[in-house]
Amino acid sequence: MNHITITARVRDPKACDVLEQMGEEWGILERRLFVEKHARGKLNNDATNALKRRWLKEHGLTSSQFNALDAQVRGKLLALEESVKLSVEGMKDKITKVKAELKKKLSRYVRHQKNRRLATLKSRLANLEARKKNSICFGSRTVFRSQFYLQENGYKNHKEWLGDWRETRSSQTFCLGNAAEKGGNASCTMRDWDGEQGVLRVRRFGSHVGEFVTVPIRFTYMTESLDRALRNKRPVTYRFCKKNNKWYVHASVERNPVPVQTDEKMGLLGVDLNINHVSCARISSDGNLKDSYDIKLNFKDGDTGEQRKAKIYRVVARLVKAAVEHKTPIVIENLDFQAKKREMKSRPLNKELSSFSYSTFQAAVQSRAQKHGVTVISVNPAHTSKIGFWKFAVGMGLSVHQGAAFCIARRGGTTFTKGKVKGKDAIIPHARFSERLAMKPFRNTPALPVRNRAGHVWVEWRKLPSPRKWLGRGKPGLVGEKSEMPRDGTGGASRQSPASRVQKGSNTSSVRRLRETSTRNSPSRKCSRTGEGELGKESRRFNADSSSQIH
Repeated sequence: MNHITITARVRDPKACDVLEQMGEEWGILERRLFVEKHARGKLNNDATNALKRRWLKEHGLTSSQFNALDAQVRGKLLALEESVKLSVEGMKDKITKVKAELKKKLSRYVRHQKNRRLATLKSRLANLEARKKNSICFGSRTVFRSQFYLQENGYKNHKEWLGDWRETRSSQTFCLGNAAEKGGNASCTMRDWDGEQGVLRVRRFGSHVGEFVTVPIRFTYMTESLDRALRNKRPVTYRFCKKNNKWYVHASVERNPVPVQTDEKMGLLGVDLNINHVSCARISSDGNLKDSYDIKLNFKDGDTGEQRKAKIYRVVARLVKAAVEHKTPIVIENLDFQAKKREMKSRPLNKELSSFSYSTFQAAVQSRAQKHGVTVISVNPAHTSKIGFWKFAVGMGLSVHQGAAFCIARRGGTTFTKGKVKGKDAIIPHARFSERLAMKPFRNTPALPVRNRAGHVWVEWRKLPSPRKWLGRGKPGLVGEKSEMPRDGTGGASRQSPASRVQKGSNTSSVRRLRETSTRNSPSRKCSRTGEGELGKESRRFNADSSSQIH
């Protein structure tokens, strides 16, 4: 994130009245440009240039104003294309799940309902795929469809809805920044700037071509970035938006460069993001654990979106403060919560994922870290929970999520080089810390075939159950960790695993008895007794050779 946006409210009534007129004209021009340039087919470069010359004469626009208008339309098209793509992927996943259920033995009534559901999903998928990519509903489809249910949406009559609809379609205007212009913008320039307040001189267009409107404005936070951009003749982009019958101005500038304050030689701070808390694990440069802890998000059912964002920002502030204090980079997962939500079968979990935005957390971490000179490393999230649980958490007295954070931190130390794989250019990862299937000091890894040392290390982890499934079976778990799923799967109260009876900080003899119990009950022990494969021998070798260091 290389830009920062600051916001201020427009308090001059006369300026607000002029912005109302400009917003209405801007909305009309935006829809016309969409029709002429995109809805009727893609134009080549010559046709686009001819369209631009004609528009500058017909609508009284400057070249900068036309570029801003075009950029806004293209941005909405890209957002629509991404939204349709996600919807199609989600619909295909639903169809796959229904087809898998139809292969099971079902009653006649249930099979009939499943077939109906399948037909409905196929119809929706066909409508999505047939939808034109260059189709935009300006003002949002939600507001448009509310005219068919006036009373349910709080409208007395259609005239009241029409006023709302028109206001939604004409609620903003955009001035694109340009470093070559005075004040960093040709359409909107700052005058009499004293470091906090000034007067914006906005060029009008359309029927008021050649006229200007002055907008007194005062920014109350992060004004040093705007001040630096104005002094160094950097581009400044202004967007005027109307929200709740109030006009606001958003100024976007390049972020001030901050020297890097962190170094991997001081270690790494791994962060595992969960629905209700954030787990952290700090490691040294040689991959050993320094400390681990959880930070609660304290989300509540009645929280608004802004309240949740505020809680996320407070947690991020603590993370960045810890990284600055220890001079360690932050390592986070590059997660796709949309895909994770599609895989979820539980509606309550889906609801929680809907209310929790991982993209908000990720953007907050990137923004805050860049402001304080902290390096942020994004890693592949594959099998972090499994590796953290089986390889580290069980033997180190960590929770499932702290073990995952430990694994994420160690994975952040991976370096990459360019090379060739099967004669083709490729990026080759070089892991500093091993993720081979081996645990210390417990021997409760589920039975697996003989390991393939030549294959990728993640191949071994794919065959292991997730921590949630394993703890749900009542198997030996973690020190101080409760089973997260009911044992019998009937929705009853979840039971504690044997290991959860020993709390963190217990005496050595209690931990020793727990380990002996877990060893007797572990699948690897049973495997070695029955002679099924080499896992039992390999577990014994690992435990015999284990030391205080993790390799």
